This record gives sequence, structure tokens and C-alpha cells, in this order.
Amino acid sequence: PRDERPTAEQLSAIWHLLGKGLNPFADFSIFGPYQNRLRRKLLLSGLVPCADGTYKRVELRGPPDIDVWHAAFLVWRAAMICFDAVGLTSLDAHIRRVFKFARDFGTVVWHLLYQAEVRLRREEVPEIRRELHEQAAAVTKAGGIHPFDPENPWRETWRVVVGKEGNEFWEREFEKPATMVRLHLKKLGQVVDGDAPVEEVSAGAASSASLPASAGAPPPPPPATHKRPGED
Repeated sequence: PRDERPTAEQLSAIWHLLGKGLNPFADFSIFGPYQNRLRRKLLLSGLVPCADGTYKRVELRGPPDIDVWHAAFLVWRAAMICFDAVGLTSLDAHIRRVFKFARDFGTVVWHLLYQAEVRLRREEVPEIRRELHEQAAAVTKAGGIHPFDPENPWRETWRVVVGKEGNEFWEREFEKPATMVRLHLKKLGQVVDGDAPVEEVSAGAASSASLPASAGAPPPPPPATHKRPGED
């Protein structure tokens, strides 16, 4: 679909990272659908004029809600599938998990959820890959076979990320602090560190976002996906 189609520039960036063996992390404050349109907007909004005639650089922030995040993730998902870097099942399992957290905890903790999701892709994924690489080397040296493939490392890495092994990360980075916020034991500002800022919502949306999850409409479920033959 057009709204999930990566541009040549997006594919080139992902291809370069994969070719160098680096984590193909994408910042969804600038990576998303219709990148050609967004690129022009970024050129015009990266600097804003000040009263003294100088220009000030503004910070680009992440998705303001789960729908915008989902649109951006689908573009990144398409790039991963294009290069056969990550299995479709793993990518869709990640989408389902994020949507489940959004439904269970409500929009009031979206900033915390996005922070955790960014940290997962930016910090946790390369760490898991390193651990799998060491495990595979030890198993191979002992004469065994390990599912981790150094030539295509992100497929097995993401399978672990969305499996039971990833539960500890989500409990630490999101579920426990989100529960504290919803029980009014902590304020959102006490559990959000600022390394993954999000765009502010409008006044009307902000007032509804402060309501409990049960008071407002839950985010729509992710679209139904179908497993392809041979996909993991």
C-alpha cells in the first residue's frame, strides 16, 4: 500500500545499516509514511526565526498517539520485509503487543509506552543480538547448532524480542511504571526521562487523554495479518 511504501532514501538508509551489521533503528519522529512529503516539511521547520533575527533549531518529536506510531512502524516493517531482515510474524507480534498495552493502560501513559518502545528498538535489540552471537559461537564451538545466523542476525533477534524473553524488558520499562501512574502513586513526569519525546496533542485531545482507559474509546486493533508460508 502507498502509505506503507518506503521511499528510495528510506530503503537506502536501512540497507546501509544492515550491510554494516548495525541495528536498523528508525526514529519515528522523522521516519514514516510519505517521506518525500515530510522531508520538504522538515527543511522548512527545522529552524525557526527568533526576535533578534537569529534562528533556533527545534526538536523533532515522536508520534503523538498510537495511530501515528502504527503508520510509521508499518513503513519500517515494509523495509524489514523488503530486505528479508526480520520475519513478518515477529513484526506483527510486536504491533499486537504495543496495541495491547495501549488498550490496557490507556492514552494517559502513551508517552511512557513510546519511550519503552523506542528503547526496545534502540537499546534492547542490539544487546539481545550480542548475547545471541555469543551463545551461537559457544554452541557452534561445542559442535552444536544454534538458530542465530550471523549473516542475518536480526531475524532471530526479533524472534527473541517478541517472545517470552522480552517480557522482562516490558515489565521493567513500561508495565510497572505505568501501573504506578494509573494508581496515582507516581506522576508521568517521574517515569518519563525525555529521551523519546512525543508531539503534544491538541487541547481537546489532551483533555480526553487524561481520562481513564475505560472512559474513552480504546485505540483500534491492528489490522489482521496473515502468516506467509515459510515465515517465522
